[in-house]
Amino acid sequence: MRVLSTHGLRENVEPSVGLAVRLRGLGAEVRVCVPSDCAELLAEIQSR
Repeated sequence: MRVLSTHGLRENVEPSVGLAVRLRGLGAEVRVCVPSDCAELLAEIQSR
């Protein structure tokens, strides 16, 4: 298992979310934990 964690403002979190999306596209099981103010960003990404 590999874990990627990040924190900070949206501009700090977005690069990690982009990486998570790419890893998911390659078939990896991905879980992302971010501050609550970034939940909307993740919801947008998951709906794609």
